[in-house]
Amino acid sequence: MQNIEKKAVIATLLLIFLLSVIYGRGLYGDGSSFLMQILSSGSMLYFDKPRLHAVIFTQFPVLIALNYGYTDLNGLIRLHSASLIGPTLAAWIMALVIQYRSRYFWDFVLLISVSFLSAGFFPVGEYNITYSMVALCLAILLKDNLQTVELLVLLFISLVLVRSYEAMVFLGPMLFCLAIHKSNDQKYFRHRWVQYGLFVLAFAFASAFAIAGWSIMYPRDPGNLSGAAGSIYLVKSKVFIFTFLMVGIYSLLHFRFSTRLKLLLTTFAFAISCIFLFNAKSWLPAAHHYAYRSLAGGAMFGICCLLFLLRSKKNENHAESKYRNAIAACFFFSLALHFLVTTLHYRDWMRKFELAANNVSAWVPIDQVSTIKDDAFLWDWSNPSLSIVLRGDHKSGIANRSDYKGWQPFEPHELTDNPLARYQKQSRFFE
Repeated sequence: MQNIEKKAVIATLLLIFLLSVIYGRGLYGDGSSFLMQILSSGSMLYFDKPRLHAVIFTQFPVLIALNYGYTDLNGLIRLHSASLIGPTLAAWIMALVIQYRSRYFWDFVLLISVSFLSAGFFPVGEYNITYSMVALCLAILLKDNLQTVELLVLLFISLVLVRSYEAMVFLGPMLFCLAIHKSNDQKYFRHRWVQYGLFVLAFAFASAFAIAGWSIMYPRDPGNLSGAAGSIYLVKSKVFIFTFLMVGIYSLLHFRFSTRLKLLLTTFAFAISCIFLFNAKSWLPAAHHYAYRSLAGGAMFGICCLLFLLRSKKNENHAESKYRNAIAACFFFSLALHFLVTTLHYRDWMRKFELAANNVSAWVPIDQVSTIKDDAFLWDWSNPSLSIVLRGDHKSGIANRSDYKGWQPFEPHELTDNPLARYQKQSRFFE
């Protein structure tokens, strides 16, 4: 693969970030409720202490802006989106840049495809920043030597990962083993104190494993675990099948097959990529990105273990395989294009929602709003929060479905004061 394909991967991730900020994707799902509660209270919002560090890392830009008196609501919506999505994509891009000239580059492209591009459309999930920081740790630890600055970055990341997400129950031991292995490699570091730093790093990863395990055994909300486990139905989805086939072919090409067989496998992978790409029904709906979160973490862990076994084979040829890399590129760009198209559909849906929220004179259930027919981006309980954030007031808006009986953070009809009264709304967000 020439450098142009690698640059295209990084440019695509930057484009995803840019469009996500411009179109306020941070409001999707729970995002609007999170932002409304942060703005109304002026303080950090979190529910699970085992995820506290990830929450701090993604909310502090908005809190800093509030501390300095910034009150433009549209600007805060975009800052909220940048705070949620920016650190995740920054970590992924840093991992790719670190491994840019190595034989691992396309392995990391595979990892971001099975994680962020498959589960990252839901922005407020702590799993997004967790998976990306695990990847950044891997990228640094897989280098031939460790610089002082890189060790400091690792120590900072490990501090975030200590309280980040329950997936560290299996990702933590993986990083722990790699850190211990590197601490015994005299070629990896120049100074003894760097070795001590790696021991501290290993301890942090072990702590992350312990805290994640404690959170699983004693969850704040039992629904968290059952919800994650319940997503197993997605193994029947076309995205999972597509992922399984592409990763399988990518793995097979680590073996010394004939050029003709490699070309045949690559052609087959390209064909199923085209089928996936041009069949919109096979794409994962936005709401399923959240449900896919556990499968994404498991896929990351499985791929890392699989590639370790394949690369440790004595007869493994470490030269880059153009066929294998082409498959990773096909996989990435198929999912990335789907992600970008979904972002544009989200923009169109949000524009209709904002227009409807501003045109109603009372709180109207969303199923009674004729202009919003598509429920592809509908979140069960967050319509009132989304209406208030987009309108800037509580007088009227789009309520949840008329038959909705589940939990919601507040009853919009009972609000007496505007929770966002101190903020300015100069114009509609989607002009």
